[in-house]
Amino acid sequence: YNNLGLSGGGTFIAAGNIICNNDLTISTGTTNFSLGSNNLSVAGNLTVTSPSFLTSSASSTTTVSGTAKTLGGSGSATFYRLKISGTYTLAGNITVSDYLTIDNTKSLDLSTKTLSLGGSGDVITGTGTLTISTSTISYTSSVGGTLEDLAYYKLSIAGVGTFLPSNNLTV
Repeated sequence: YNNLGLSGGGTFIAAGNIICNNDLTISTGTTNFSLGSNNLSVAGNLTVTSPSFLTSSASSTTTVSGTAKTLGGSGSATFYRLKISGTYTLAGNITVSDYLTIDNTKSLDLSTKTLSLGGSGDVITGTGTLTISTSTISYTSSVGGTLEDLAYYKLSIAGVGTFLPSNNLTV
């Protein structure tokens, strides 16, 4: 697809991997876009407006690869695995259920939004740049996990189990 827009309410279920060469917009009405275990690749903005939502399940990876683009929106965006292969700024709160990867020379700016991390162990990987700004990072694992070695603006531990810092912890 070049641009992909889903709207009007209802549930859309991906029947296979999806490649969107530009923008993906999920909007208007309660529109549910379920990736299941399929992969999604977006080279533009990925926008989800309320009350719509995007979900993915185990083994699904969403890769975003645009330059100076936005990710999220007023709706709910939950990714199993999220790979940043471009430069993105959060436009809404997002949840990553397993792990977030930021590729070398690529970046994710959290702005003022919340990044919820549900995985255990090392949940942020890669050698790219994560800009914290005035955001919140929330750890939500049901089995505990590792708190990444970051300079947090706001830190929330909303999961259960033991959460230990990987090294130095600055809030």
